[in-house]
Amino acid sequence: MKEQKVEQHSLNINGFEIEYKSSGTGFPLILIHTHHPYAKYFLTSLPAGKKYQVITINIPGYYSTGQKKPVDTLDKFIDLLDQLFTQLKLEKVDLLGECLGSVIALKYAAKYPQRVRKLVVVSLPLRIFDPALKKSLSPLLSLLHKHHLAGSLVKAIIRLNLWRQITDFLGGYRGFWDLFNQEAALVSKFNFDQRVFWGVLTSLLETDIKNILQNLKSATLFVAGEKDKVTKRKEIMKFCREHKNASYAFIPKANHSLVSKNTKEFNKIVTGFLLKS
Repeated sequence: MKEQKVEQHSLNINGFEIEYKSSGTGFPLILIHTHHPYAKYFLTSLPAGKKYQVITINIPGYYSTGQKKPVDTLDKFIDLLDQLFTQLKLEKVDLLGECLGSVIALKYAAKYPQRVRKLVVVSLPLRIFDPALKKSLSPLLSLLHKHHLAGSLVKAIIRLNLWRQITDFLGGYRGFWDLFNQEAALVSKFNFDQRVFWGVLTSLLETDIKNILQNLKSATLFVAGEKDKVTKRKEIMKFCREHKNASYAFIPKANHSLVSKNTKEFNKIVTGFLLKS
């Protein structure tokens, strides 16, 4: 299949510069908080005659180029997304989010259900929402956010290889260290505003994920790796049993970074779901 042209766009909404990339034509498939090569994976795996316009969107101030006004909460970004879809005249979309992006996608679908036709939730970090973890981390994140210590902490983690010891302590699942290095390298090349980093993490911990899940109305597919220690497969399975519009797929031997490391299996599962009438 011929590779689609990728176009870079920028749109100012309420003082925020929204950067996004678009490729292909057809029904809009929105990718949240993912690297743009994922869009190419979709374009080359969809069957002939079934086209998508694949749009990847950056959170202002996180992976944006230059010094942009930052979005420092998930709710701000979600409302900006809806305004972006309105300006692009996208009445309905298919929405895919990975990790943090999966939480954004869930929150958006719960708040604007009329806009989402199908929803794909990839590597949902359910363990972050454990009450005990939230209780212990929230004060620390608030302190770091308040005193603007994010940059120094991230640099120390990278410089001292502390993240390798952290992931080893948590189970050391394969691929996570590589994923963190990729993210850190990407952040170092672009504008990385610590208000975004800690503001988004703090608002993530304040999210009532169970309430959001209960209010989903769109047809939803959960995708996770069998070896992913961040998600909770049993909770996903239980939710899908209780909701007829929800289904799940677990990729054998895959971990949290399944999109880049298990691309073929991922494409087959997701495109099958998206193209099913």
